[in-house]
Amino acid sequence: YMTIGFIGLGIMGKPMALNLIAKGHKLFVNDINQDAVSALKEKGAEAGSLKELGEKCSLVFTILPNGEIVKDVLFGENVVASSMAKGSIVVDMSSVAASDSTFCAEKLEKLGIDFVDSPVSGGEPGAVNATLAFMSGGKEEIFNKVKPYFMDMGSSAILVGDTGAGSITKLANQI
Repeated sequence: YMTIGFIGLGIMGKPMALNLIAKGHKLFVNDINQDAVSALKEKGAEAGSLKELGEKCSLVFTILPNGEIVKDVLFGENVVASSMAKGSIVVDMSSVAASDSTFCAEKLEKLGIDFVDSPVSGGEPGAVNATLAFMSGGKEEIFNKVKPYFMDMGSSAILVGDTGAGSITKLANQI
C-alpha cells in the first residue's frame, strides 16, 4: 500500500485527511499545528518532517493558506520536492493564484515530479462530508491517477485544463 503525504491539517485539510484514512489509505502528515497532527496520528497516520514525508511518499497533497507557503513547503531547504523521487506527484489543493501553480509545476517538472493544481469547493461541510468539488489543472494522465483519491474526499473531480486552470476556475466559481 502506498503512503500518501498530506500537508496542511486546517479547517479543510484535517477532515479531508481523515476521509482518506477512513477509506483505507495510509497517510504521512505534516502541519505546524501539533494538535491537528496528534488527531491524525490517533487515527493511524504517521507524522514527521517535510523531508521525511518527501522521502516516504510518491503522492503528496498540500492544502495551505497561500501560494507563498505552498512554495516554501515544496522548495525551501530540506523540504518536500528535494527529497521526492522522480515520477512522484504533488497535488496542491490550496486556493492560490494560477501563477503560483505554474511556478510550482515548472519547478517540479525539472525534478521529474508531476503537478496538479486542484482547489476545492464546498467549504468545511464539504470537507467533513466528503462532498467537495475538485477543479483540476494539469496533464490528463496524471489527473486520472489522482482522481480516485479526490473521489474519496469529494463527490466530483473535473480536469478543467492545463496547469493553473484549476485556480482560475476556482476564482470564477468564487465570484
